[in-house]
Amino acid sequence: MTDTLGVSQSSDNLGVDPVLSNQEYRTTLGLMFWLGIMFDTLSAAMYQRPLVVSDEDSQISSALPTIFSAGNPEDQLEFGGWNIPQKRITEKEDVWGDLFLRHPVDSGQSNQTQPRWPCSYDEAASVLSEATPVKVLLYRRITQLQTLVYRGAPFDHIEEVIQKTILVYRHWKYKYEGFMLDCVANHELLPPRIQSWYVILDGHWHLSAMLLADVIEGIDRGRLGSEFGRETREATDFVSTLRTDNAFAVGGLAQASLHGREPTMIRQFHDSLNEVAFLVEPWTVVLIHCFAKAGYISLEGLDTSGKYGSLTESLRANCGFCIRALEYLGRKSDMATVVARTLSNSLEAKQNPGNENYEAGISTPISLSLDMALFNEQLTGNIDLLVSQ
Repeated sequence: MTDTLGVSQSSDNLGVDPVLSNQEYRTTLGLMFWLGIMFDTLSAAMYQRPLVVSDEDSQISSALPTIFSAGNPEDQLEFGGWNIPQKRITEKEDVWGDLFLRHPVDSGQSNQTQPRWPCSYDEAASVLSEATPVKVLLYRRITQLQTLVYRGAPFDHIEEVIQKTILVYRHWKYKYEGFMLDCVANHELLPPRIQSWYVILDGHWHLSAMLLADVIEGIDRGRLGSEFGRETREATDFVSTLRTDNAFAVGGLAQASLHGREPTMIRQFHDSLNEVAFLVEPWTVVLIHCFAKAGYISLEGLDTSGKYGSLTESLRANCGFCIRALEYLGRKSDMATVVARTLSNSLEAKQNPGNENYEAGISTPISLSLDMALFNEQLTGNIDLLVSQ
């Protein structure tokens, strides 16, 4: 007997779903499930909304269906056609714990040192594959912090999650930042697929770091964490440094991509995407958020007193790179075009405060939350508003 998916069935396994009995099908379903979890996690963090799939429901089960189970049936638990060995229940690790900080995706043990560019294509792809779930983990930790604030969790619990979240950030800096900086510095020398892959991954990462700065700032301002943790972060200027460093990193990413428009991407992708690496991003709104947020952070730091030092020039240039990146994304999204125009007018207005020849509406006070308002998002769930009530 053959089912609709073409999987042969015998009389011994008629009760087993043929999709679950096929390793290829299970792998495909697992990848689709993980893709959905990533979408849910990133959008929840960006828009400050609750997760659709909870932490408990987003655990990826490694249990095998009945026909593949081994061992004594008495040692297994039955869950709707799946026999899960009882000892696996106690050994199961939390996907959103430190699993991704200890285990690479495709190998059984972690390398002591990560490759640096130049390296082989396979080595570069391995690093980027290993870094991807760490990026998702940081977004997940951000959503956990947001949820704890909304639910009025105890101070010590919130502080514990803050420290766990910072641990993920430090893990990335220790293990992957060097490779990413190599990629930025050697952008034009990278293979086209590595070039587009690292740009998207690094852009997503820096956006998550800037979002983390916003969340921690809101928590500290509302005194929702521990007093010691808040005072330590204030003494080290943690939030400001985190926000500014990643805004500059996004500007550097935009600069490298814009200066490396040709010829490496030619004939590798569709003609409409060849010119700039980040145009291949299928989820354009994430990079719009990324470049917009970095641009407004740079704009906020500009000195309007007329003293143009090196920092002011760096911030102005960084904002300019973000604007140009948004203009390129405007080929795919009208939202990017609107944000680029608004940011450009805001930059012009701040550099020339006496000049009134700019579009109406730009005189609105500039704030770090302005980029979120541009996306017509509901700000009622914003942590800043919540802690002020």
